[in-house]
Amino acid sequence: MYSAMSIRKFRKKPKKRRLRKCAKKSSKDSLEPYAIDRHPEELLAWVNDRLKSNIRKIEELSNGAAYCQLMHYLYPKLMDMRKVTFYTNNKFDRIRNFLLLEMAFFKRCVIKDIPFALLIEYKYMPNLRFLIWFKDYFDYNKVKPDKEYDPLAERFNHTLGYGPAKEEHLETYISDVNYKAENAYKGKLLCRYVRDKITRDLKREEQRLKIGEHFLNEKYGERNSYLKKLTRVAEICEDYNPKNEFIMKVKAILNGQPVSTKKGSKKII
Repeated sequence: MYSAMSIRKFRKKPKKRRLRKCAKKSSKDSLEPYAIDRHPEELLAWVNDRLKSNIRKIEELSNGAAYCQLMHYLYPKLMDMRKVTFYTNNKFDRIRNFLLLEMAFFKRCVIKDIPFALLIEYKYMPNLRFLIWFKDYFDYNKVKPDKEYDPLAERFNHTLGYGPAKEEHLETYISDVNYKAENAYKGKLLCRYVRDKITRDLKREEQRLKIGEHFLNEKYGERNSYLKKLTRVAEICEDYNPKNEFIMKVKAILNGQPVSTKKGSKKII
């Protein structure tokens, strides 16, 4: 029987897994009851200052849009702000915002359970606890950005808050969508124009190649016919007396040698 030490030698070593680039852990990973020792007014002022918003109550954070934009403030390439609904009281939109936040946490390896059922119910205490934890996380992972962050431009100049969707926000959203669709249509037209131009140029070059190939085939045919005639002349010259002056001149011409005429003033090659 093998001992335990010998068996361990034959065990395969586990492969090294590629780890994700994770964020730093917050100084307070859990929500203790005694952690609520800050003034809500200061927390709301901090949120409004960061996002240039006008949130008046802690309960208005229950739509999750503020947390999504704060996460976008930390990691601009992580959160797609086009998917966030900024001003809404619809339950489906609120859940979707928190799902986007949870996906961002997963990408940054943040081990945090988001209490969806408590946060979306427009209650004071759950939202205050989550805001306290999120501020600790934000302050602990904050990095100086490469450029100044403009929250209004990043959320397309939409109002951030809790309430029914306004017509002006719908109009701005529809105008943004129409503008993007128009640019996409122009891009498609440009791509189509470039594609048609390239196909036309390729067809023109193919026609030129065909014409050149046909011309070369004609020239090759003429050359072959002349070669056959010259070889026939050389075969006929072999049948006559090689000392004949005319036959000697024809052979010299076929061999590319200079030949003098009767007057001697010209040379035929």
